Amino acid sequence: PPDTFAGATLAPGAARWDDALGEYLLDWDDVVAGADAIEFGRSLTQHACSVCAWDPQLAASIQGSPPPVV
Repeated sequence: PPDTFAGATLAPGAARWDDALGEYLLDWDDVVAGADAIEFGRSLTQHACSVCAWDPQLAASIQGSPPPVV
């Protein structure tokens, strides 16, 4: 990933970057305590789309607006 990938603040607030693993994490204990894993997945996908130049339609589809079927 680009150097700026690790610098984001994702939702929910319990999400964090782990330098040793090189990825964002949402700990199971936080999910059990009420952190929204779906929100984490959406936030991470949106961040990856913007920083890694992924298809912007992917970011829209993760929010429930899939591209039209052609």
